[in-house]
Amino acid sequence: MAWDQLVARTRSRSQPLLGIDDETPLHNDALVLHRPGHDANTVADATGRLASTIRYLIKDLMDYRMISTTMSYYQVSQQRKREAITAMRRHSVDRSGRPVPFASNADYEAQSVAVPFGNCREPSNIKAGGKACPIRFQCAGCGFYRPDPSYLPAIEEHVNSLRADRETALAMVADDFVVRNLGDQITAFTTVADTMRERLGGLPEDEREEIEQASSVLRKARATRDHKLLPLTVIPKEAR
Repeated sequence: MAWDQLVARTRSRSQPLLGIDDETPLHNDALVLHRPGHDANTVADATGRLASTIRYLIKDLMDYRMISTTMSYYQVSQQRKREAITAMRRHSVDRSGRPVPFASNADYEAQSVAVPFGNCREPSNIKAGGKACPIRFQCAGCGFYRPDPSYLPAIEEHVNSLRADRETALAMVADDFVVRNLGDQITAFTTVADTMRERLGGLPEDEREEIEQASSVLRKARATRDHKLLPLTVIPKEAR
């Protein structure tokens, strides 16, 4: 099937694909990438591009647009996830931005748990699957916090949210300790993010690209893992 036929069938020109360069053929073709059955190989055949390239164009759609049920159409294989962890585990840092690489893939997966803004090594939280943080997910102030570059978008979004909360607290004339806590979290998370970006900027281009691709794979794996299908109510035929 020709690319133009794919576009016409899905009427996808009406929905720009954010995060993709304007000169890329896929820029305005969000729905083509978002339709069941239109996998990376199908799109690659239609565009004449490599399937591996298409996969990372698809990940930009997943990274920059709201997570939706369509994410379930693109499953991360265990092989790709292992390769991503192998690349990423060397770039884990602590709350101060100091390198603290995981010793192995098993260490990355079994000795930590993914929380919204990074990996966590706090034992009780690991046991609870990341849902029992003793300090209410103020991760950047915790000695068990282990973020890596795959969490940068989430950290940046959280910092923006904290800034908005601080402005709200100021407008509410909240007590100083409330405003101070929000400000300290902003500083701490910003320090972590800036340090990771600086380290990435110092890497060779091919290694930096490898980390960016691994980051996308891991973000998508976390998103599909957390994806929940809504319960369906079956209506008997005779009741319709």
